[in-house]
Amino acid sequence: MEESLQHSINAYKDAIVDGHVQRAFRALMEFMLKLRTQFIQNYPAGYVSSSLHPGYLDISYFPFTPLALKQQKLKIAVVLNHEEMQFEVWLAGQNKAIHKKYWEIFQGSDWPKDNIAPSPEHMILREVVVASPNFDEPQLLMNEIESRTMTFIEEVVAVLVG
Repeated sequence: MEESLQHSINAYKDAIVDGHVQRAFRALMEFMLKLRTQFIQNYPAGYVSSSLHPGYLDISYFPFTPLALKQQKLKIAVVLNHEEMQFEVWLAGQNKAIHKKYWEIFQGSDWPKDNIAPSPEHMILREVVVASPNFDEPQLLMNEIESRTMTFIEEVVAVLVG
């Protein structure tokens, strides 16, 4: 049986009262902003980035897309998955038709099947880049996310652009 909305709001209030949720969320958003800045500074040309999308305590992300993919109406998203507390990188399309088109291309490729979305509803590909982040070493964590994201981008571009 589904809990009432009031029950969920009471649980939310209790979590907010202790202050940990606000402190953690603020720190996570600051980290994501610094990570976005690092990407922009390290790759000033040939990429398009836009604002950080904080989400609803489910995912937070920012797009960071090479022009070669943007021209194909695709985007790369650097994602913090709050529920799993892991960093992921997604390939998504501008709309569901684009998702489906490129999802089918990757279904027919040698791409690891575990990283292809089960359906093209929200994304085409999803790869975990850091499964157990250590936020006590933020620069090391940002460097690892950057490195693994750029490898993912290079592999996607190689499949789609050649």
